[in-house]
Amino acid sequence: MRNLSELPPGARARIDGFGSALRPEVSRRLRELGFMDGNVVRCVRRAPFGGPRVFAVSGAAFALEMEVAAHVLLGPAEDDDGAR
Repeated sequence: MRNLSELPPGARARIDGFGSALRPEVSRRLRELGFMDGNVVRCVRRAPFGGPRVFAVSGAAFALEMEVAAHVLLGPAEDDDGAR
């Protein structure tokens, strides 16, 4: 299964949950920000040398470290405007 750290800039995908190794407080905070199952997320841009990437979800943009993004599981995006 693909994860958010593998999403290239400009691409969209649907969030399918979180990996089991993600700490509960981190997954709770991600949900508060809009990274919920079924929402469509888009990679806006990435920092060089493996730095954080900026993702748009639920009408806002957030920078996530690659270690966190690797725990956000993805499925194919439907034709959507980036929010659900």
